Amino acid sequence: MTKRKIKQHEPLPIRKSSHIKEDDSNDIFREVVKPWMFKGAVTREYGIDGTVEITKPLSTLTDQIVTGKRFSVQLKSSTSSDFDRAKFSLSVPRDKINYWFGTLEPVLIVFVDLTTKSCFFRWVDENLIQELFLANPNWIAQETVSIKFEKEKFISPKSLLEIERYVLNWKRQLRTILTPEIILSSAEKQSHSLICLQLKLKNTE
Repeated sequence: MTKRKIKQHEPLPIRKSSHIKEDDSNDIFREVVKPWMFKGAVTREYGIDGTVEITKPLSTLTDQIVTGKRFSVQLKSSTSSDFDRAKFSLSVPRDKINYWFGTLEPVLIVFVDLTTKSCFFRWVDENLIQELFLANPNWIAQETVSIKFEKEKFISPKSLLEIERYVLNWKRQLRTILTPEIILSSAEKQSHSLICLQLKLKNTE
């Protein structure tokens, strides 16, 4: 009995390159943060690809204590030659910045070099927001913004200690970023209040 040949035009599932890059970046990141636990998002995500829980070794050196200290992660990846530069940038939607800045736990953006398997990182915090305002005071009106990374800021056993200290000392931001919609709404309310005040003064004359 001869095997049936698959015709070229027969529809078969296609694994998209974007899915391959996503899986590769997940695997690379999971490897560099070991022995910490990385859990990828199991449902549709809107800016968070997973969470990392920090663990600490017991005296046995094999078992790990689960600390309950976590941080969220957004993974991006590329094979670009830009990683060879001292500084390089990643373009992200502006609304993602608002979302990350207001979360209940720290958010780490990780830019994965799929060629060298290096994971460059930076936190979404007050320092990033100030940097965006310095680069462009009107960045909140843009659809996308550029986040800068430094070549020497990559995940390693040494930087894991730095990341751990950051998470342990992290406190939720007390303020939020004003979006153009909020600014417009606030301006409209002020204008309305001013008109009401002017009418009130006119009626008392």
